[in-house]
Amino acid sequence: MSHPAKSLKKDLRSAVIAETLSHSEGERTLRSEKIQNNLSDFMKTQSGFWGAFKSLDSEPQINFDSLSSNVKCCYPKVVGDDLEFYADVDQWNSSGLKVQEPASGKKVKLSELSGIFVPALAFHADGHRLGRGKGFYDRTLADFTNLKVGVCFQFNILNSVPTESHDVGMDYIITDEKIIQPKVKDQRSWN
Repeated sequence: MSHPAKSLKKDLRSAVIAETLSHSEGERTLRSEKIQNNLSDFMKTQSGFWGAFKSLDSEPQINFDSLSSNVKCCYPKVVGDDLEFYADVDQWNSSGLKVQEPASGKKVKLSELSGIFVPALAFHADGHRLGRGKGFYDRTLADFTNLKVGVCFQFNILNSVPTESHDVGMDYIITDEKIIQPKVKDQRSWN
């Protein structure tokens, strides 16, 4: 028998993608610019290697490389069931999941990252995320002790996100309207 959260997540994913794409490309572009500004403000006090991502169409379009001169962005590549991060990427490939991944670059150990920007379809203000269902970020973040920063549109902050024992909460969520610092970190509940 399947876990109830899995079924809820599957249904919610479809609804969230439809809701996101119901906003015009122009509106999503304006909101992405506001997220970019909020990220730049947040990153003023950060430095070192940071995990970033190449956005899908339904995600905020962010230029992570321009956030701070004190930060070197590293991009994920799926290797087996894990994410590996690469800096100094100058060539990209489209993965089987339709994600742009590094085709070149210098591999950076997870322990060397000061933080990771985490994509999601949606978040709850308590820090939990609704990912795309493959578990790559959950496995990567399970033992990651540095900053975990979710990135999404404000309309993708939901009143409820079903969680499972392996789901990892964010330290911050940055939207087009605000920077959210969840009060309860890594609480695993049904919200």
